[in-house]
Amino acid sequence: MLRALENIKLFWQELFNNAKSGAMFIYTDNGSDRFNDYFGKQCEKAKLKEILCRDNTEIIPSFSEQSSELAAYSKKFDHNPKIKATMTLRVLRKE
Repeated sequence: MLRALENIKLFWQELFNNAKSGAMFIYTDNGSDRFNDYFGKQCEKAKLKEILCRDNTEIIPSFSEQSSELAAYSKKFDHNPKIKATMTLRVLRKE
């Protein structure tokens, strides 16, 4: 487990350190503070500039996405459920 964590940290270091000035990074996640915090620390170490940050934002997919993805359940329960999801979006730039 520790080796895997070290490899992941090396991955971020390699990616950020070798990126050219002006490179943009987009981070999306399912809104987990555990991962948001970890990624944030990696970005701080790399001195990336945060352009946009929307942590743990609740979203509702469009009706057409819900009905097409959940057609079998809609028939079974005779209604279209509203699905709420939590997501994180960050846009960063290397200066």
